[in-house]
Amino acid sequence: MEELENQLFQACLHGNIEIVKLLLNEKRSDANKENKYGDTPLFCACQNGHIEVVKLLLNDQRVDVNKGNRYGSTPLWIACYGGHNEVVKLLLNDKRVDVNKPRNYCWETPFFIACCQGHVEIVKLLLNDERVDIKKANKNDETPFLVACQLNQMKVIKLLLDDKRVNINQETIYGETPLYFASCFNPSIKNVRYLLASKKEVNFHAKIKNGQTAIDLAREKEKELRVCLEGLLSRDDQRPVELIFRKKMLIQKNIVELLESFEKNPNETRSILRVRLGIAGNYFFFFFFSFSFSFSFSFFFSFFSFNFIYFIFNN
Repeated sequence: MEELENQLFQACLHGNIEIVKLLLNEKRSDANKENKYGDTPLFCACQNGHIEVVKLLLNDQRVDVNKGNRYGSTPLWIACYGGHNEVVKLLLNDKRVDVNKPRNYCWETPFFIACCQGHVEIVKLLLNDERVDIKKANKNDETPFLVACQLNQMKVIKLLLDDKRVNINQETIYGETPLYFASCFNPSIKNVRYLLASKKEVNFHAKIKNGQTAIDLAREKEKELRVCLEGLLSRDDQRPVELIFRKKMLIQKNIVELLESFEKNPNETRSILRVRLGIAGNYFFFFFFSFSFSFSFSFFFSFFSFNFIYFIFNN
């Protein structure tokens, strides 16, 4: 009996369809037999993207489609983690599958891990399934959207910003926001632009537990990078590291300038960003630019200010 189960497990692991068929016809075998890590035959087939094997197992009513391994990772979770689009489709089409079942120790759902890994097509599949809770956070209250900002998953961020269900201001247990992660933790000028330009109202003045806002921390980070860069400039043997820090400081400087512009005039900055990102449409940009250019000399300073801000956002 145990030999049959081992054979089934190995056949599923390696995608041997004919052997899987034969062994599933043997009613004495346990189709849910685990290995030492708690992985089932279905789990291994999903982990390795063996589509035809997954189909065979899903058609066998003995198979527990939600059985997780020792870490609580389910077949759907591991398929989302590995980016196996077709396997995810098969599992979502099976009504027995618990689409929101999280891992044991960190509470990460299949949707959460798909956002972490940046698997855009799988994120789309899950967004289109009404059963999926796209706001479900992990044990640190990190949402899928927040972790996409934390890991700089630009394509996922853009998808989620267009979904009305997503809260772009939800904080972690430490008070950290998506804006904080995009501007300080893993700085990305593009991500900050999309957050500020979003139709959703970003909580610009949200404070984390030490009482500082995202712009406060962004300024601190710029100063730290500047100090590090100044120390490297005096050492000829640190040229490669100097270039890395110079690039980081430039990114941080641009982020600080953008945040300061938004702080002073959020409506104007948001409008310019929407033009920059194509959210407001090309015609609006043409009209706005033409109107500014047609101003008389007495309005030259306003026109210069607008174009200076626009130049910052494009660099």
